[in-house]
Amino acid sequence: MKQEDPHFEHSRDTEPGEPDKGQESDAPVGGQAEPGERMAAEGTPVGPGERTWRNILRTRWFYPAIYLTAAVLIIALMYAKTAQVWPFAHETPAPAPNSTALDNNNPPAVPVGAQPGFIWPADPSAQVSVSMKNFDDTLSKDAQAAALVKFDNSYYPHHGIDLSAQNGKPFQVLAAAAGKVSKVEDDPLMGKVVEIAADNGYTLYYASLADVSVKPGESVTQGQPIGTSGLNKFEAADKNHVHLEIKKDGQDVNPETLLPKPGTP
Repeated sequence: MKQEDPHFEHSRDTEPGEPDKGQESDAPVGGQAEPGERMAAEGTPVGPGERTWRNILRTRWFYPAIYLTAAVLIIALMYAKTAQVWPFAHETPAPAPNSTALDNNNPPAVPVGAQPGFIWPADPSAQVSVSMKNFDDTLSKDAQAAALVKFDNSYYPHHGIDLSAQNGKPFQVLAAAAGKVSKVEDDPLMGKVVEIAADNGYTLYYASLADVSVKPGESVTQGQPIGTSGLNKFEAADKNHVHLEIKKDGQDVNPETLLPKPGTP
């Protein structure tokens, strides 16, 4: 009697190319994803990373956080724009724009006899007075509103003071203190500019000049003419005037706290 090969029976039931019936397939049944994965609408498994992002998007704090971040960026850009407008900003940038010593009710301490002794920086016969004050938190609300400069549809607290003649005509501008001319330039917003380094750490910044009669490096005496008043684009509404800022060791000082009364030597 012929004995069949035990391997023959197995090979007879299995067609070529088919998997062995005695072995289980490793492929998921019916396209089911592995544990920990979820099927997308098109049948592609969604990994843990994408699942995490979708969970984040569903949280209540996600969109408020986006809006808050955008608001912070907008405020930062506004501060940056303000810092670029004022003349001294590019030389000695402060941590926050429009922050002067008087803004914080903290005028810089000046030891007795340390200031060089300032005079009124305009020809006394021209009857020149302050036409725009330095913005200060101690001012009344109306005075603060009057110390704002409107430029490019925005308002900026005024640094320094503007001086104008009663008749609106040009007048001779004088050096309020002796020193050395450190800068003479044409500023696109502030007009012709003269900067004088005085004694004891004081710096005088004159802008809105129509013409200049001093040169960089030149030593000037107190009361010496440095130019005539004029116009500038940043303070166009103030018409003919001279803009004056004073710094002490790099910090803004209200010029009215240092200068004598208008028209007095």
